[in-house]
Amino acid sequence: MSDHNVETTGEVSLTNAQFWSLYLAEHQQLANCWLHVLGTIASWLVIAVAIVWQWWWLLILVPLVGYGPAWLGHLFVEGNRPLSIRYPVRSLMADYRLTWQMLTGGRRGGVTSELRVNADDDVQSSNANREPDA
Repeated sequence: MSDHNVETTGEVSLTNAQFWSLYLAEHQQLANCWLHVLGTIASWLVIAVAIVWQWWWLLILVPLVGYGPAWLGHLFVEGNRPLSIRYPVRSLMADYRLTWQMLTGGRRGGVTSELRVNADDDVQSSNANREPDA
């Protein structure tokens, strides 16, 4: 998905770069980020077990296992409302991106300057891909 794609919901249209910046703003506490990683990996494990052992009923638990820790992080750590309520698909993709960054060292705590630079690069890239105003 490119950064110049726009999703329109009831109130707001956001580019992917703008959404990532919003996502980062809602995930500033390291404990909340790790709760997201925990939920993401746990949901992948539940899916894997369901497939390997063909226990399809386990798939019912995937949203609870995946979103449970993340929503607890928003409620008790960040004190904000999860973006997944308003942007379910984008939020899920951003959770995967966050998980990758946390596990590969791209995010060491809070919103790092490194990620701010990446978010700024995303915005600049998005602006470069737009047609100039006439």
